[in-house]
This record gives sequence, structure tokens and C-alpha cells, in this order.
Amino acid sequence: MDEEIIGQDVCFAGACPACGRNVPCSGGQTLVGHRLHWGIESNCSGCGPASICGRDDLPADLRTRLLAEHGSARLEITGGDLPSVAVMKIIRSETGATLPEAKAIMCDIKSGRYAGTGPEIERLARILRLAGVDAHALGPSAH
Repeated sequence: MDEEIIGQDVCFAGACPACGRNVPCSGGQTLVGHRLHWGIESNCSGCGPASICGRDDLPADLRTRLLAEHGSARLEITGGDLPSVAVMKIIRSETGATLPEAKAIMCDIKSGRYAGTGPEIERLARILRLAGVDAHALGPSAH
């Protein structure tokens, strides 16, 4: 089940990358295995279709749109004592967080406040599960 592909998408009006005209756009984020992918497509009547895509961190405006459309998912760790040191090592490795940032993220996880897009949270949950941590993404379902 960990290899299930999940994703979220959103439609919006945005600027054509060639001429700047306001055009219909769509964008999304997908988790394939343990890797995040994102893409934005537009279709300008004057310039034609265009697409931009990438991996890992998605553009902030697309992330904001996805969270507004789908809501936030949360990370839950269950199964007894939370292995804080092991989890913080994974957080630092996967997010590039400093030690103080990893400690803050750990506090957010413990209190149920650590949130993100469905694919982002599921990715971290999958990586934690590989390390033997009982972790789950909760919240809006990805499709």
C-alpha cells in the first residue's frame, strides 16, 4: 500500500507564462513512492498550451491553492512512546531542518499541529514507517 500513487489538484486562473494574459490553469502535487512531483498547466488562446513541472518542493502559490482547496493533512505517530530522537533525525534528513526546527516540528507532531498537503504528509509518514515508526497521514483524502 505504501507504493500507492496519491495526488491533489486544483483549477484556477493564472498568467500565461509567455504573454501574461489571464488564462485557465490547473496544478497539482503527486506522491509516487517516496518522491513528490508537481506540475502546472495553462492553455492560452494566443500562445497555446504550456506546462511547468518539478520534484520535491512545489511553488508556494500552488501549495497555498492546494491547501485552500483540499485542506491540511496532519501527521500522527502512534504506538506507545514517541521515539523523538529517531524521528528528529528523519525530519532533519528529509526536510533540511536545523536541530531547533526539527525540535519544533516534533512538538507540532506530538500536539497534532504538524500539517501540510496530503502528499507531503503521506510522504513523511511513509518514510517514518520504513524506519519502524507507526506513522499515518490524517485529514483530507488525496485522489
